[in-house]
Amino acid sequence: MNNPYQTQQLKAKKISKKTVFGLVFVLPAKTNTMNRKNKQPQGNMPGNKRSNTIKDPNDWKTGDEEMTGAQRSYLHTLADEAGEDAQDDLTKAEAAKKIEALQDKTGRGK
Repeated sequence: MNNPYQTQQLKAKKISKKTVFGLVFVLPAKTNTMNRKNKQPQGNMPGNKRSNTIKDPNDWKTGDEEMTGAQRSYLHTLADEAGEDAQDDLTKAEAAKKIEALQDKTGRGK
């Protein structure tokens, strides 16, 4: 017999019951990705203004390293579209800035 008090407890604790092959599993309820204290998205979720994806390239710890293969490929694609020559000797930070400038020029990626 179902105990209504027990069901209320389950709802209050935000857990769910699942029955699989006759076995009952009590699981934590799914939660959203919002930080409960300040109601801000966590991680690299869209709308997260604290995301590391918008950090200034000048502040990157690895910005002085050689650009990545993905940066090189995208830089060449954008440079071709913009009618410019792509440089292969840029650092990660320089490549990021050049990519952003070429995106503005070509209208891509924004």
